[in-house]
Amino acid sequence: MFKMLCGIVAILGMHSCAWSVTKCTGNGKTWYQDTPCPADATSTQLELEANPPTPPQSTSSPTRRNAPTSSAAAPAATASAPVEETPSSTLEREAQMCFGWYQTNFPMGEGATYAIRGKNQRVLTIVISVPFTSVNIAGAPTTGTQATPASCEINNGVLDDGWTRTHAGRGPWPR
Repeated sequence: MFKMLCGIVAILGMHSCAWSVTKCTGNGKTWYQDTPCPADATSTQLELEANPPTPPQSTSSPTRRNAPTSSAAAPAATASAPVEETPSSTLEREAQMCFGWYQTNFPMGEGATYAIRGKNQRVLTIVISVPFTSVNIAGAPTTGTQATPASCEINNGVLDDGWTRTHAGRGPWPR
């Protein structure tokens, strides 16, 4: 019975779903949200996979970023070293702050990425995807990606640690 339950949980964990995100453009600004754009803005529907493949380092979309690397662990700069991307919008900078907070408080290993889900007033929501390898019920190694929603409270460009901990505690993150 226990093996059957583990098998069902493993199958459900591999289920792929997608979120719809709307890209809004208006008044010289671009933002992303999960609701329709205001009437005075141009909208474009985007579909984000919950378990996306990890994009190559050189080609990441505007809403997906690879985990930033620690400057202490990075080798000295050379001509062939990759250029780290700089966020092009306030939303992207805030998403990097949020992702960094979760990486610091919930170590997730190599290959973790995030996708911007949207922002509602001061609450920014991202989806963190972490690759994993496990052994299935038949004993064969299985790889996949675990996508988990994460929220941060950001007030005037500063991440609020207390409220972000509260949001993490309300979600699937361990306390």
